[in-house]
Amino acid sequence: INQKLSIPAGEVLFEEGAKANSLNILHSGGIALEKEVNGKSIPLLELSGKNLTPGILSLFSGETYQYTIKATSPSLLSTYQVNAQTIRKTLSSKLSIGNMIARTLFMETGEFLKKVNHIHVQSSNLERLNDNLSLAYYFYSPTAFPDINLDNPEAIQEVGSVDDKVLNYVRKNVKQFFTHGGAPPEKIDVAFIKANLASNLAKSYGVKKEIQEKDFHFIRKIIGLKSDLLAHIYKADVSILVYICERLAEVNQNILNDYLEVIDTVHNNFAIFCGNQSSMVEKYNMQLDLTKSGVGTANPEHFSEVSEFLSFSLNNYLNFYKSTFFFEYPTPSTELPQFQELSREFAANFQPQDAAAASAGEDGSLAVGDDFAAAKKDLENSSAKILAFAGLELEKKKEFSSLLLKLKSLKNPLDSDSDVRKVRRNITKTYWDVYERCLKKYLQSKTATPVPVQMMLKFGYFDETLLEEEHVQYLYKQNQENDKLKDEYGKFDGVEWLESIYKKEFTTSLDELGQTFFEKIKLESKSKVFKRESDLTPDVDNGDTRLSFELNSMYVNNVKLTTGNPTTHLPILTKHHISLPLEKCFISEKVLSDTLNEILAVDNTAFYREVIYNDPDLGLRNEMVWTSVVPDFIFVPSIGDRIMMWQPLSVFRGSGSKESTGRVVIPRFATSADFKTMLLEAIGSFRWELTKEIAGVDWLNPGVPSITSAYNDYAEFYKKNKDLSIEQKEKITEEFRRFRSHKDRFINDYISWVKSEAEGIQKLNRVVRNIFYRHIPFAPEIRQRVATMPAYIDINTRFTNIRNREFKEKETRYRKYQNLPGGLPKKLQDNLDYYKK
Repeated sequence: INQKLSIPAGEVLFEEGAKANSLNILHSGGIALEKEVNGKSIPLLELSGKNLTPGILSLFSGETYQYTIKATSPSLLSTYQVNAQTIRKTLSSKLSIGNMIARTLFMETGEFLKKVNHIHVQSSNLERLNDNLSLAYYFYSPTAFPDINLDNPEAIQEVGSVDDKVLNYVRKNVKQFFTHGGAPPEKIDVAFIKANLASNLAKSYGVKKEIQEKDFHFIRKIIGLKSDLLAHIYKADVSILVYICERLAEVNQNILNDYLEVIDTVHNNFAIFCGNQSSMVEKYNMQLDLTKSGVGTANPEHFSEVSEFLSFSLNNYLNFYKSTFFFEYPTPSTELPQFQELSREFAANFQPQDAAAASAGEDGSLAVGDDFAAAKKDLENSSAKILAFAGLELEKKKEFSSLLLKLKSLKNPLDSDSDVRKVRRNITKTYWDVYERCLKKYLQSKTATPVPVQMMLKFGYFDETLLEEEHVQYLYKQNQENDKLKDEYGKFDGVEWLESIYKKEFTTSLDELGQTFFEKIKLESKSKVFKRESDLTPDVDNGDTRLSFELNSMYVNNVKLTTGNPTTHLPILTKHHISLPLEKCFISEKVLSDTLNEILAVDNTAFYREVIYNDPDLGLRNEMVWTSVVPDFIFVPSIGDRIMMWQPLSVFRGSGSKESTGRVVIPRFATSADFKTMLLEAIGSFRWELTKEIAGVDWLNPGVPSITSAYNDYAEFYKKNKDLSIEQKEKITEEFRRFRSHKDRFINDYISWVKSEAEGIQKLNRVVRNIFYRHIPFAPEIRQRVATMPAYIDINTRFTNIRNREFKEKETRYRKYQNLPGGLPKKLQDNLDYYKK
């Protein structure tokens, strides 16, 4: 003491438990405070700068240092002999030192509070996960708790003789859950595991700790005054300075105590979650083994999602532990590696393989690392950067920023509460104004677009604090990717699609009322009369007006509709939208192509239509030929479980309209693990709507054979159908109650046709099977496989005979064109090939 020292980085200044008998002033450099907990040195916080007084708390609250103080960088330190009895006298006599002490205590208090809340929120989230896992475990294995009577939940008691702490943890939560009005879930899936059941468990998760002392906030204002003004105040009455330091020391001590408590809570939650003396992971490892073997009661598909989510959560929390305490969690269950390996294998049986997932590391963490750390500056204050780029007016910007703060304060911004809905509605309105402004500036100058703006346009990202860090990492990484997959399918990123509309490379889409761009312009132009689209003048028909129409007519609507729940729609992506690891939600172009190929391997005529072919040179007029026209698949920045078949044709009038492409809109992130079913629903809808457009007024006419007329006839008159038994008719009636329209019923049967009937699993009745085999035939390889099954023998024979006859008729008609230069015209050859499909 009483010296000025240069201290190298890494050297310990003061040991925890050593006598505190000096006032220390840090002139330059940085320090770290560390606390020994359970034999491990745990970091508390780091401070750097000049005129700090490290260890000052120990002089106010006791005679020994409560933590170790270590230099984190080369530092310069002065020490003066002071103890707990003389510190108040010292700061009274030397106002400049008293001011340093007050500022240091205030700074430490703020940093302690930040760290406490960071750890507390993560620990609280882990506690919620543990609680939900414990309830799910009970629902999976109620027979393991034979004495629990749900009619009298208050009588549930912990079992003292059981060493397994998880079982008692389950009993306690089951008691709370059912005592406070809980009910068994319809299904135990990831949504249940992530649900907030706080009210049913009489808990409050994630409520941040705040400093309750009323005078602390007054003190904060005083310390924030200019130094010359503070000097006058302290000189006028030094007792003000003494009081401030004493009160700050008390608050600092309380926050430090909270810090130590929350560290203890973290370890308790980790022990329950993944500790080595009975834990949730061990219970779920056993449940996974039972489910894989077919013995367990869990739904395998749902449990595959739950186990994978649990494995993903393990990585997250173990990484959190390491990043917080700078060492690995010391007592993990020995079953962790086995559980994660088995859950990966099990999930592979139920979930599509995303090419994006291949970029993840073996432990499930994203391989972003240092690249993301360097990019964090790009993403700081993302919302402010986006609003600045958009050039929003000052008043609008203030109003929107206020709404965004309100959104962040909500426990769940997707809540159905009326006040929350109002916030969402107001945010959504301004968000799309911002989106359109940013999009137009982006199209004019792509190179000068900030990263947050790019991520908003592609993914609906807006603010880094609305997502978990791993979500932001993943979005940032995907934003860097530029590997558009080229194949036979027309796939467009949303921004790419809007740019093509802006450049007039494609016709605009229909709006929600079925109006075209031209029809809407006609309605809105009262002073001018436009008879045809070519009459439109540049002031009403230009890139900007077409872009605005497409954005507001097709794009905005589909961002909402693809969520699958328009009533709770919020276009800004938040962590509350995400129930699976984000890389499992991401629908890449490869996932789309692979899934399409899988479906078309069964329904290989899904995109075929019969159109008129004319070739005057060959003397061909009004020749009907089958041709494949694959719709455009457009990704929009949304997350949900619906793919929207927006329109079956892009041109509805004039020559070539029947050969124009349809438009199918896909959310960039899917909340359902079953992307194939989502896509099947859209293709089923496409088949139905395309048939309506091609057939025109005859789409329901039984005399003009089509899938719509045949299925509608079946749905209307199945009760009189002699090919159906009474039991089958009752089953159809019960099934039809689930759907609003014949189209919805058709789509449901179409999914069964592709997923089950093609595998030889008979789910449809014979009438529907006959209709589908005629109008939606399987690919030849599948027809050959099912042809020997009793249910298919007759219909396959009939279908094959009809197809062969039609092929021979066409082949005979086209024979005279076979020897033309270049061979048979492609349209005619494609038509012949269709009859072989």
